[in-house]
Amino acid sequence: MRTLLIPACGTSRLEGVPRMLVRHPNKELLMKRCIQGFHNYPFDKIYYIVRKSDEEKYAIANLISQEMVDIANLSLITLAEDTTCPAQTIYYALKKLNLQGEIVIHDSDIFVDIPMITSPNFVVGTNIMKTNPTITNIKDKCFLKLNEQNCVLDLIEKRVKSDTICLGVYGIDDATSFVKAYESLASIPSITDHLYISHIMSYLLGTENKIINYYNVDNYENWSSDNGWANIKSMQGTYFINFDELVERRNSSEYEIYYKHTDRLKQLQNYGAKLIFFTSHTEDEQDKIQTCMNRYGLIPYDILFGCSFNATYMINSKKDLKHQLLSIG
Repeated sequence: MRTLLIPACGTSRLEGVPRMLVRHPNKELLMKRCIQGFHNYPFDKIYYIVRKSDEEKYAIANLISQEMVDIANLSLITLAEDTTCPAQTIYYALKKLNLQGEIVIHDSDIFVDIPMITSPNFVVGTNIMKTNPTITNIKDKCFLKLNEQNCVLDLIEKRVKSDTICLGVYGIDDATSFVKAYESLASIPSITDHLYISHIMSYLLGTENKIINYYNVDNYENWSSDNGWANIKSMQGTYFINFDELVERRNSSEYEIYYKHTDRLKQLQNYGAKLIFFTSHTEDEQDKIQTCMNRYGLIPYDILFGCSFNATYMINSKKDLKHQLLSIG
């Protein structure tokens, strides 16, 4: 039996609500986006672990039944008492569910494109030398020491000891191993309230001599910080771009755009942003404009013709509409 556990008992808020209840640019709840990275790696059960007070206030179970019906074997577990750390959250859930068998623990504030997993004991991470704008506050991450066989030698919290960090996805071959490790570590008063999952993994390495495999990924999104979330929205947002302002020079047969501008647009495009170009030109110029786009490797989501030349406004909310109308006259 293999069970996926997503601890989401933290008090951190994003846009005024628990982070998992904010919507991704693709319109899905972040709690759904979080677990979409597993490919051909089935689970017998999936549990979201939340505070009872959050369930009562935000009706999380109703959201799951309405928007996550396509995810098989998904259930919500509520904890009546607040927990002080991620490891304690998992421990209470395991005791409440009396779980046995393999468990996978996945942080609730990250999407990870999980590679093919072949070992029940594992950690998923990434090399920080490959820039990802959604990872901020690098020094606060869990750093991994690996050997040449890609096995984990140690996990070190909040101290830069390597160029590899953990992304918050862990596999353990036996739930009872987690329980025993937690109970042993929690008996130490100085760390009882500050136990991370990485501490449990380190204990299993050192005490039970488990071999923990490392799996590297490059494709992930992290919304654990406000800056990381802002970068996700910027990377995958919709951009309205004034084509007329981009054009540097035009001869009789073609348009040209300064290369630095096209490089930045392609970077946004590669991140997943939707690029909508608008122009004052009529559709008679469509072929020339499309040829220009093709030359620079730009793939517009749409091109709007016949727009105003120097009077464009963005109305993104009711407040924007009211403000715009009040500013007239």
